[in-house]
Formats: sequence, structure tokens, C-alpha cells
Amino acid sequence: EGDLHKLAQTLVEQKLEERVKPEVKGQPFICFLVTSPGGSNDQEGVPKAIIFHGSHALLDGAGALTTFNLFFKDIASLEDDAVLEQLKWAEEVKNLPVGPVAASGGPKEDWDPKGMELLGQVVKALSQDQPSHSLKPARQETTDASKHLRVERTLAAEQTTQILKTAKSLELSMTQVLDAAFAVGTFRQNPDIAGNVWDAHMTLYPAIINLRPHLQPMYPGHNPDTYLCIYDAGIALKVPFVPKMLTTPSVGPLIVSVATSIKQQYAHFLSNPHLVHLMPASTALAPMRERWTDANPFWGEITNLGVIDSKVPRTYDDQEGNRVLEVGELVLALRQRSKRPMVHAWTIGGELKLQVQGTDVWEKDYLGKFLDEIIQCALSIVPSA
Repeated sequence: EGDLHKLAQTLVEQKLEERVKPEVKGQPFICFLVTSPGGSNDQEGVPKAIIFHGSHALLDGAGALTTFNLFFKDIASLEDDAVLEQLKWAEEVKNLPVGPVAASGGPKEDWDPKGMELLGQVVKALSQDQPSHSLKPARQETTDASKHLRVERTLAAEQTTQILKTAKSLELSMTQVLDAAFAVGTFRQNPDIAGNVWDAHMTLYPAIINLRPHLQPMYPGHNPDTYLCIYDAGIALKVPFVPKMLTTPSVGPLIVSVATSIKQQYAHFLSNPHLVHLMPASTALAPMRERWTDANPFWGEITNLGVIDSKVPRTYDDQEGNRVLEVGELVLALRQRSKRPMVHAWTIGGELKLQVQGTDVWEKDYLGKFLDEIIQCALSIVPSA
């Protein structure tokens, strides 16, 4: 399985290096079957990898995991190809869901002004006179657009459990702890503050909130367990700089304090009934196809995909209850054109995985040290760490 994992990693990185030609219409979603070196596709008992390659405009993290789950369920339950042969071609469009506004019950009467006020809070957070702090890049411009750096770290199940238990005792989530570790870790990795030190801050954007629980069941295909399209909101969280981020020998209490502030900011947005329409409104304000210009193009982002096992079970049974599939590791990568370092976290098999990726304005060792800093900040909340 180790060789297969390396092969899957290599193939994913090769896909990232391929340049996308905008004038050529390609397939928005492709599935690859990869067999262990020396094995064959029809050989049972040989580990295989399934690679989904698709547009992020089509699938977000939750949608991709839902697709994997449905895919594995069908593979495990299908007795033969007869069911597949009965499916009619070119009728997929009939299963497309309605738009995100209708999916959550339709327009809200008091969107203007209350909804616009919520949108204004995000816009204001992204329009500060002093831009967000960031890591320090090795160079200012990308030299090879096809080059993508990816660095991973794995936290053992025992340490992952310690963080989860401590966070729970503090009424915090893993996402809130990791957000805090990311922000504080950025200041500790790059202590050089640009501008007024008292206005220095980290803006965490987009901080993703999954909106699938708000789907209305009145429309076909709007079951949160089968909904594939993007349906979330990206909010902006602010973490002001304090000097002890750089000087304290014990960063644990500081991480707890920052995580608590982040929790309160999440709660503020979650309590607003207009949150469900924030993404459509912000997309209309700044269309996705338009290039985004940042005052600091190097500020990073972090997204926690959560517990993968709860979305994609580790095992799948056939119709007779026999185990026919066992799920191993998850490989994740996104093609990037921005200079922002992108961190993803997820838990699978009880282990916390952290990955950072970026363009070649960064050095791989530097990004690896940043992940190590995030891990140490997260572990610092554990009393015995």
C-alpha cells in the first residue's frame, strides 16, 4: 500500500503540473483507477486508488467526500454491470439542484438591510488599511506556474486524541484550535511585522462554514448525504497581534484565548439567519472568474475537512453483508494560481493530517517548518504537552 500511496501522490502532482488551456473545453470531472505496481485492474485483493480530478467550481471538500461515499457504496452493492447498462445517457441534467438561494427556502424578506449588513462585515474585514500578516515568501513572483509544492505532516492517533479531548473540555472544536494555531504560528514563523505593530493582525479567510444542514428537503437531491454541489459560506475571522505571541515560552494559554475569540466570531455569523445567502451575495459582488487582487498576496488560509471516516466510512459491505472494500489514505491537491499558502487538515483513522501547498514563491523546507509550528501550537493546549 505504501508504493500505491506514493504512486497516487505522483499522479496527482503530475495532473497539477498540466497547464489548463482556457480555449479548450475539457471534461469538468474525470475518474482514474490506479493499481498497485505489478497488479492489474481486475485482480482482486490488490490495493487500488481512485482519483477524482474535477473543477473546484463543481465540487468543494464536502461534495467530493459525498461523491466518494456514493461511489464506494455503488461499487460495493452492484452485483453486475446490468444495473449500469440500464442507466440512460445525457439525463444527468434532470438531477441538478436548484440554486443556493432557493435550496435554503428562497429569498429572505429582510435581506436588505440586515443581509447586506452581514455582507458588509466580511467586506470590511477584507478592506483593512493594514493588510493581513503572512508568512515571508522566498521570492515575490512565481517563476514556474506549473510547479506546485505540497508538504504533509501526520500526528499520531494518541496525540490527536489528546488535542480533541482537551479541546472538548474547553468547549472548543478542532477547527477552532487549528485556526488559532495557524494564526499564532504565522506570527511565530514570521515575526517581522509590516506597518504599525498595534494594527497587525491575521485575517482568516475564507473560514468555511458548511451550509448543508440548511438544505430544504422539498427539492429532489437536496439530502445533505447526497448533495454534491458547493453549498457553504466563507466568512472572515480576525486575530489581532499581541507581542506575547513571540515571547511567551508557553503558548498554550494564548492558543486557548485566540481559539475562544474565534469561536465567538463563528457564533456571531452562525446566529445570523442570512448566513445561508452570504456566498451567493458575495459571488454576485465579486464574480469568481474575476482575478482577486490582495494588498498582501501572500497571506494564507486554512480549512479543516473534519473527520473523514464520518463522511467516507473505512469499510463497505455488499448486499449480503460481506466486507468488499476497505478505505485507506486520502490524497488531496488543488491547482493554484495565487501566491497564498493553502493549509488543509483532516482526521482519518484517528490521525490528524496537515498539508500545506503553494506555488514556487515558497521554499518547501520553510512550508514544512510552518506545519511543524502549527502542530506545536495545537499540542500546546494539552496539559502534559
